[in-house]
Amino acid sequence: MIRNLISIISCLLLFFSGMYNIITHGFTFPFLILSLGGLIGLIGSLFYKVKKKEA
Repeated sequence: MIRNLISIISCLLLFFSGMYNIITHGFTFPFLILSLGGLIGLIGSLFYKVKKKEA
């Protein structure tokens, strides 16, 4: 439970960090990858949490 919560929080921080950099520095490829990585990780963590709860 704690590990999953830490994963969700870290992915949120990764996503918001990428979005902040896109807003302040402009739309560049590394910041896009940073934001998408955080978003994909967040969706994966939430999906894992739901799937684990069903089992």
